[in-house]
Amino acid sequence: MYRSYRDIIDAAGKTPLWWVDGVPRFEPFSPALAINYGSEVALVHCRCQCCGFRYDIAKCGGGEPDSLREYHALYCDLQIGDPPNFCCSPGHASGVNEIEILQFWYMPNYVEWVRDQGMELQCYDHPQANALGLRMWPQVLEEKGLDRLDRIAGEQRDRDAQADVWRLAGYQRPRAIVAFMACQGAEAMGRSERAALRIEVMRWLKESDER
Repeated sequence: MYRSYRDIIDAAGKTPLWWVDGVPRFEPFSPALAINYGSEVALVHCRCQCCGFRYDIAKCGGGEPDSLREYHALYCDLQIGDPPNFCCSPGHASGVNEIEILQFWYMPNYVEWVRDQGMELQCYDHPQANALGLRMWPQVLEEKGLDRLDRIAGEQRDRDAQADVWRLAGYQRPRAIVAFMACQGAEAMGRSERAALRIEVMRWLKESDER
């Protein structure tokens, strides 16, 4: 739970453009304004779980085990947690729903910031998230009436048949989806490798949804 900055906001006479660690910011977003140490910054569009008020919140990280890239790839959110202490009385003690990453920046050489628009993806609470989170993929097949075929193919461990199911669902690279789902939880593939594969698959799925 963050402290209130209502006096500063009232003195400024305008609504903050974005927030970081509960602190209101009035200049346009820049990764350099959001972080002192670290190599990744994401500006995430969120809403208060209690009243629905919308915020753009900066989340900072970078490096093991705090890689924002890996965390979003594995869980489809960035675990922002509490909203700023601004919108409603119970809200600042609850949490936010993460909707989508508006901007994603990283510093590969610790000298200058580089924007990675390929990481500007929907989060788990986006109303159109569809297949962008692994937890929602079975729902996608169910909505298309393909869940039974996928279950039979999975029971028979027939990856070709599983790929055909995802092809019927309208995705352009079904084998990549099947390969990723097969590797989830596999000890042979480490966290970084799973995260990298998931990022790639999520981008493909986003492209498919936009066609």
